[in-house]
Amino acid sequence: TAYASDSIRTRLKYLDQFGEIKIVGNLEYRYAILNNFFGAKLNGAFFSDFGNVWRLKPETDSPNGTFNFSNIFQSTAIGVGTGLRFDLAFFVFRLDAAFKFKDPQFNGSDQWVLVNHFNELIHAGAFKNAYYAANGEGYNFMQLNFGIGLPF
Repeated sequence: TAYASDSIRTRLKYLDQFGEIKIVGNLEYRYAILNNFFGAKLNGAFFSDFGNVWRLKPETDSPNGTFNFSNIFQSTAIGVGTGLRFDLAFFVFRLDAAFKFKDPQFNGSDQWVLVNHFNELIHAGAFKNAYYAANGEGYNFMQLNFGIGLPF
């Protein structure tokens, strides 16, 4: 079959929120930039998102994906970012740049990817090259997001 040569990671690459327990949170600080920007209020924002999705029982496809309360901080992802909020009173357009700050797929201090590998934010170095060699895909620190409505 076509899947015989594909790894589990490749087949599940875009599968989102695979698990029975989901804990997520968001902190956001908004500040005014312009009160009249083409009829909307233009606000800025700094934010942090955190959380993860876990399994209740161990799975061979995700050996470190089982929920364990004593290990919750180590297995929680943290992102940080900044963005613009176009507030039209009845809904909000959001444009954000978000960065991986803590990535639980790694161990120990390697989880703090933005701090430990900030020099590779734009250009590949040893960290990104090793990730590509192990996973067959690039590692992205940054994600641009467009949304309608508030994030929570």
